[in-house]
Amino acid sequence: MARRARRYKFLDGKLDWRGAIGPLQCDRQLTLAKSLSQIADYLPLIQTYWHEKIVRVKLDEKQPDRLIFTLTQTGIFSSKEYYNFWRKNGRRQHWSVRVWLNYIPPKTSGFMWKILHHAIPVDLRIVTRGIPIMSRCVCCNNPHQEDIRHLFFKSEVAQSVWRHFGLIFRIPWAFESVKHALRIWTPKPKTHSTYVMVRTSVVCHIIREIWIARCKVVYDGGVMTATDICQCVLHKVKYLGIVHRPHQMSTKSQLLQLAALGIYGPQPMVRRGVWHKWEPHAVGTYKLNTDGSAKEEMCTGGGIIRNSEGGIIARFSAFFGKGTNNYAEIFAVAVGLRLCHSLGIGAVVVETDSLLTVNAIKKLGVAWDLEYVYWICMQQIRPYHKITQVFRQENTVADRLANWAYTHKSYQEVFSRNNMPQEVKAAYISDKLGIANFRK
Repeated sequence: MARRARRYKFLDGKLDWRGAIGPLQCDRQLTLAKSLSQIADYLPLIQTYWHEKIVRVKLDEKQPDRLIFTLTQTGIFSSKEYYNFWRKNGRRQHWSVRVWLNYIPPKTSGFMWKILHHAIPVDLRIVTRGIPIMSRCVCCNNPHQEDIRHLFFKSEVAQSVWRHFGLIFRIPWAFESVKHALRIWTPKPKTHSTYVMVRTSVVCHIIREIWIARCKVVYDGGVMTATDICQCVLHKVKYLGIVHRPHQMSTKSQLLQLAALGIYGPQPMVRRGVWHKWEPHAVGTYKLNTDGSAKEEMCTGGGIIRNSEGGIIARFSAFFGKGTNNYAEIFAVAVGLRLCHSLGIGAVVVETDSLLTVNAIKKLGVAWDLEYVYWICMQQIRPYHKITQVFRQENTVADRLANWAYTHKSYQEVFSRNNMPQEVKAAYISDKLGIANFRK
């Protein structure tokens, strides 16, 4: 197994140093449990990189040490994840996110993939394969050699089709290649409004319908006309507006452009926001609000303890160092409960805006990299504690206390409202007055 994809989790400490992290390779019989009792003697022999990690180790004799596979949340080895770790992923083409979409038929997406890889049998491609043929396009009155660029963009029929839809959508209709057309015609592919779906699918349907019309003329005879191609494209686009429900609203100008195509598809329901505010708890109980934050691989936590009237009992703002947001959320709950225990507060309701933290405390499990901080948190949990998840708009004071820790980069405990930062003070006064915050 690759060294980067493994890590040891110390529990009973029976692993030797060499098998665990290897800083003391001179003594293979020295276990972690034995060395931690005399760690001051061994630290000078170990690289300083390991000092902080070693000091933070807490052993649990009831469970054995185990090897963690770091590429999965459970820590259990997965051949699939290991293969994905080693394989070389190719560069993702920008056009792929504009072609492989759930509202574009698979046949059309497959054809777009073929034409982008020059895998359709136009005359010029056949000639380049060593098959001599007389090339004459069927899309122009004047004979011309048939290639991808001419057939789909420069021929008389193709230009008439592109001009027709270009005037409706107010988009240039002169293109040099398929990638050029995709880049001009398709907006942000992650936007799922009716307008974006129609405009993205139109360019794909135009190219495929030109090819279908060309093949009918070559093999069945007849005449290739721009009017027939436009009608086929409109039919498929109207079907798209009926079947697929958009997730985002189209603007008024975009709706007018769709109306010009005869598309009056359903619009998504407008999500109306809700007002949320901090609510004090019952008389005789206390409420602890905590929050964690992570920026540039550094994490912080903050929390505030208030009585049933909203008065401040204590607040803390802590800088945790390196870590993730989930690590900070769980650690902030542990620090807040430890502060409650030191003040002799028993009946406390804990509120956090992290659903992961609430589920973890309810023993639904956490990822392997959070097991250590989870164990610290569970040491502070009592049967009479109540843990609930709230929206961020109800947790603004704790959120601003966590962000304030990036400024002082230390651990601060305050037992009054004096010397409160301005942004924290503003959020506290809003909660005290019962002012709600809007959530979309």
